[in-house]
Amino acid sequence: MLGVTAKAEVVRVFLDRSDETLTAADLVNEGVGYTKRATRDALEDLRMGGFAELEVSGNRKGYRFLGRRSFSELLAPEPVHFPKWRQLFAVLRGSLNLIEEIDRFRPSTRPVEIRRSFTALASQIRGAGLQPPALDAGSDAFEEFKAWVGELLESLASGSTDWTSRSR
Repeated sequence: MLGVTAKAEVVRVFLDRSDETLTAADLVNEGVGYTKRATRDALEDLRMGGFAELEVSGNRKGYRFLGRRSFSELLAPEPVHFPKWRQLFAVLRGSLNLIEEIDRFRPSTRPVEIRRSFTALASQIRGAGLQPPALDAGSDAFEEFKAWVGELLESLASGSTDWTSRSR
């Protein structure tokens, strides 16, 4: 509907947090993936289109989203789901890196390397709304890793909107 644009990302965040007044800096910190200027331009476009309202307090320019109902009706009856793509792609990239390197590790050190990789990805995993695999000591970490990544990829490939709950 809005393409892959700053405006689309701003609307995504506002649909998720519609009761808040947000600045361009807030949205950049939220991880919209665009510069503050591009985000500010998107906010102004939404304001001029009647989908956002400007609230000025001192030197702070905050925007309140007015278009939740309109956008929700356009998206209905599909459930509104807002993937955190940056974090999700970081998890997928980290998993792919591990898959590419796994054969370099001795079988005895594989579980340690898998656990280390998931520890390094922990904030991105949680940021994407996922629960990392348990990878408990004594478990088959490689099989758990394969099952976890496989389930996530299967859910994404099928277009499922409940992939976060199935990866928990």
